[in-house]
Amino acid sequence: MTKADTYTALGTIYKQQDFIKKAQMYFLKVDSMHIKKSLRPDVIAAAYQNLGNIYLGFDDFNLAESYYVKANNQFEKLPAAAAEYYMSTNNVELGKLYFKQQKLNLADSILTQSQKFFFKIKDLSNAAEIGTTLGLIKLKKNKIEEAETHFTESFEFYKEFKFNLQAATNALELAKLSLLKNSLQKALSWSQVGIQLNKSINNSIIKKDLAFVLADIYIQLGEHEKANNFNEIGYKIKDSLSQIQIAETIKEIEGKYQTEQRDEEIKSLKAENELAQQQKKNQRNLLVAGLGFTTLAGIFLFLLFRNRQKTNKKLKELDTAKSNFFANISHEFRTPLTLILNPIDAAIADPSLSDNKREQFIVAKRNSDRLLSLVNQL
Repeated sequence: MTKADTYTALGTIYKQQDFIKKAQMYFLKVDSMHIKKSLRPDVIAAAYQNLGNIYLGFDDFNLAESYYVKANNQFEKLPAAAAEYYMSTNNVELGKLYFKQQKLNLADSILTQSQKFFFKIKDLSNAAEIGTTLGLIKLKKNKIEEAETHFTESFEFYKEFKFNLQAATNALELAKLSLLKNSLQKALSWSQVGIQLNKSINNSIIKKDLAFVLADIYIQLGEHEKANNFNEIGYKIKDSLSQIQIAETIKEIEGKYQTEQRDEEIKSLKAENELAQQQKKNQRNLLVAGLGFTTLAGIFLFLLFRNRQKTNKKLKELDTAKSNFFANISHEFRTPLTLILNPIDAAIADPSLSDNKREQFIVAKRNSDRLLSLVNQL
């Protein structure tokens, strides 16, 4: 699943939970991603369709329409069968938008085309849903008979498949239409059908609307007491719905506030966790750096020690070599000098030696003694 798929899924979840702003944020993120780099047509089209639904809920019709059109432009890029299905589904929402804008002919055209497609593929549920909206459009266009046909067809489908809420809704519209045609007994009959269907679901809005329709019927029948009773029922439900709506609004606001608070707490905890992780990371980095420095220092000291040992060893070797050298030199000089001194001493002691010669031998002895002394010092 891509990030865009994830954002679309999150947006859909928040939309279902009625957190519209959060849903809108995620769908707009998908749109931003598409602007930077084209996404798969089905992914971006789904985001556009959801944004259209959101803006339709805000009654921002122009923006809603632009997103529905963008969705169709993307759906067109899909294979033919898929494109036709998704565009027809999207056009149901677009048709409802045009109906709200009172663009009745445009809504009529686009919904009629979509309904034909769903009939063709035997998707009767979607066809019936469109039929109800088409009935309302035809009613607005004062095409009473066509409206009645659409409401009746949708009613029959929903009743057969026990979609009681939708069946009751169409029965209500048929009761209103019959009242409009002044067919009071038919209007009364459809109202009773709507009441029976609504018993299983107890929808307050349908109950309220049926009560007001029955009040109008009984007024025209001249049964004012019954008309007053149904009017009272209608207004009582209306007041009750207003109270419920206020309570639900308060609950929704409270829920959103709690959610925002929870989100803030999560963000705060996340920030604290990230800070703690960063501190741990910094401590780990400092420890690693310290160990690295200690290791390098140890290696440096070891190499320095080894180098000093080698230097000392070399110095000792040089000292020994020097000592040996000087010992050898002194020995080599001492022996010849000793051999020279002995004859000189003998010559000096000879009485027959002339004074001049003796003086020369004395000088030679003095220098030899001096040289021997230097050799001994060496």
